Amino acid sequence: MYSPRVRGPAAVCCLVTAVASLSGPRAQTPGQQSYRDVVEEVRAHSDTAIPRVLDLPDEIIARGIADATRPGTAWPLAARAAAILLHVDAALYLRARDRSAAWTHIERAETLGDALAMDPESAWFVHQSLTVIRIAFKDDLKLKPLVDRWRAEPWCTATAAMDRGLDLELTGAEFGLSTTTRGTRTDVYDPDAFRQAEPFYRQAVAAHLQIAAVHLGRIELLRGRVDQARDLFEQAAHESHWRTTIYLANLFLGSLEEQDNERVSAERRYKAAFAAIETAQSGRLALAAFLGRNGRGAEAARLLADRPGVSASFDPWWAYLHPYEDRRSGMGMILSELHVAVGQ
Repeated sequence: MYSPRVRGPAAVCCLVTAVASLSGPRAQTPGQQSYRDVVEEVRAHSDTAIPRVLDLPDEIIARGIADATRPGTAWPLAARAAAILLHVDAALYLRARDRSAAWTHIERAETLGDALAMDPESAWFVHQSLTVIRIAFKDDLKLKPLVDRWRAEPWCTATAAMDRGLDLELTGAEFGLSTTTRGTRTDVYDPDAFRQAEPFYRQAVAAHLQIAAVHLGRIELLRGRVDQARDLFEQAAHESHWRTTIYLANLFLGSLEEQDNERVSAERRYKAAFAAIETAQSGRLALAAFLGRNGRGAEAARLLADRPGVSASFDPWWAYLHPYEDRRSGMGMILSELHVAVGQ
């Protein structure tokens, strides 16, 4: 079965195998799930959502999308993003089975994406969803008009800057050299690629992509500019709508506060990261390690043992840079992170 907890390309190729027939128009039957019900299912149990959406009548889906995209919709951002992901997942499942039906779902994701990208920060989610579609359908003649249209959207300038920043950050992480500077708390790591990445990340931050603030904060931290890094992490933690960004920002802030021996603040930050995504490994381990270092071993042990009815999910830290070495092979990790972003 497909699961957002599967890492790498397996996250794409292991889609559900039992799917209802698509033949003929259908009306919604008594007791049948609504479109919103299915979207909420992809947030909680994505493994079962694809057959559900393929079984919904087209008119029910159309009404649901219209409700999700209308001005002033009551749908929260995470639910609207989950709707995009639902159709991306369906398109991936149908890619080798019914290419025409797959494109129907891509067009639905496109409609939902246009509406979601009106929230500036959420444009990055739309961009990442398009990245998955672009890789999976790279040989399809219908792809180029879709990509060209999205590249003409105003938000694409910021997401393209974010993408370029990631490429340069990765280059710096792999090929830079560190030096020790007198008077700083840590070694300074300031490769040319980091300096080149900075203006791209600042452009994305100015466009309210708070994930760019996290990445720029990490670069600033490695360059020895701790106060600037802290400001960026705090901005992301306070202003982001997305739990993956909040999670990462608070992990960095917890580490900084602990280095400053601000134990109360460090614990608060580690707990905020843990609360953002309780099923992610790094947040739980960071909090448990902090408790252990502060003589609270029993609490740490309970935290590590206490996972009632909850299985481990994909950890956003795993996808911090790794997918961008090669987005084609990293597509599954990008998709998994998107699932975690919309989860409950």
